[in-house]
Formats: sequence, structure tokens, C-alpha cells
Amino acid sequence: MFYFDKKAIVKRYSSSLGEYNRPTSKLSDVGSYECTFMNTENSTSQLQPQKQNYTGVTLYVDPEADIRLGDVLYIYELDEYENIIFSSEYIAVADKPYKKRTHLEIPLIAYEEV
Repeated sequence: MFYFDKKAIVKRYSSSLGEYNRPTSKLSDVGSYECTFMNTENSTSQLQPQKQNYTGVTLYVDPEADIRLGDVLYIYELDEYENIIFSSEYIAVADKPYKKRTHLEIPLIAYEEV
């Protein structure tokens, strides 16, 4: 149904107790999935003291993908041999995924200061 032209590497925070029972969290790999995404909106808001850009992006992947709320997604373009192009890295956090019959829709949260 979709033309998957990108690859998303999914990482999730896992926490454990470290020295002196202090929690430590680290990113662990969950998987990588072929995907595509579409920009839905762009807006800029004034915060104290800087402006902040908000980009509304929706990611489309296979319905069986293991992506949850709060996962960190590294999205890359693919070349003609389906290898990752590292200079096209896009990092975002997954919002609540919506499972459809043919795909999984994941709104992405991506903010940057201007």
C-alpha cells in the first residue's frame, strides 16, 4: 500500500538499578523497520526567550512493528541499494501509535529551537 523509502531504527529507554540503587537508563535497540513519513504541519511558537519550531510528522510502518509511546526513532533515507544514508538522519520521539489494518500510524514529536 505504501512505498517504503526510508528506514527507522527504534530505540527504547530501559532502566535498571545501578550503584547505590540509583536508577540508570540507557537506550537499547528494539528493531529496524522500513517506513515512510509525511509532513502534516509546521508551526513556530514564541517561548521565553527563544522561538521553537514544531514539525508535525506522521510515520507509516508495517502493522506488526514494535513501536511504543516514548520510543526514540532514528529515520534515514535509503540509497538505490537500500543502504542507509547517514547524512539524512532525522531523530524524533514516537507519540501514541494508531494501528490500522494495513499499517501503523505514528505521530512524531520533533521540536527544535530557532
